[in-house]
Amino acid sequence: MRKDIFLKIREELGGLTEDQKRIGMFIIADSEKFINLSSNQIAKETMTSGSEVTRFAKRMEYSSLEALKRDVLRTTRINNEEVDPILNFSDFSSEMLTKMKVLIKNAIDDLFDIQDSKNIQSAVELIKQANRVYIYAIGASSLTARDLYLKLNRVGKNTIFEMDSHTNTEFIHNATPHDVVILISYSGRSKEIIYPGELALAKQVPIITITSNTSSKLVDMASVFIPIPQSEGTIRSGAITSKLNSQIIADLLYLGTIKDNYNDIEKDLIATSRITSILKEPK
Repeated sequence: MRKDIFLKIREELGGLTEDQKRIGMFIIADSEKFINLSSNQIAKETMTSGSEVTRFAKRMEYSSLEALKRDVLRTTRINNEEVDPILNFSDFSSEMLTKMKVLIKNAIDDLFDIQDSKNIQSAVELIKQANRVYIYAIGASSLTARDLYLKLNRVGKNTIFEMDSHTNTEFIHNATPHDVVILISYSGRSKEIIYPGELALAKQVPIITITSNTSSKLVDMASVFIPIPQSEGTIRSGAITSKLNSQIIADLLYLGTIKDNYNDIEKDLIATSRITSILKEPK
């Protein structure tokens, strides 16, 4: 199945020429207008050339400009606001809010466009069957890891995660094939995640990998691979969409784990809520 064209353009932006970037951003910003223009008209809108427009279609792996237009028409998101989703620090507050809204909506759309429900279900089954769940993540991904760690432990699933990567790596010594390891890394290049993954693989522990890097070693070692979109560059002002996408996947795994036994688990959730209620001010 061909990847969503809007997602493909956003992923490819870093490797495009300046002319190609203008064409790509024109498609994202005004896809309906793009569909109805000739190559020369598109060139005029983007300050490029007709031949550059044709080369862009080839760069996106289409046989012709018309083939690209057909795919843009097929995948156009009618409800998207027609704004440039790229954030910059010269934006006024209202513009920043609008762009953030579009950025997040695009990120969620892109995430679900590339998911296979069978992979999610396979990962859920590994977690449900595991004696213990080991989670490995650093940086912004560690926020997702800690949240999942707390949620699973709250419902009685023995889960292990430590913010300190050295200590966390030591824990893998106790893992067995009856456990499961979850590796979360947007870049897929962090040694703090790859190394414990290699140790888990050597011990024949099932591995769930969550990453945007399909060429990563983490994908090769995975029992189940769950992709997230490459929606942010290598140098980032702060993890935004990658953190959001990882959190959504983690929440899907959590909900899938508890859904079949929710009536019993709900009692634990109510009980733990009552324990901490004393720490809250009365209404």
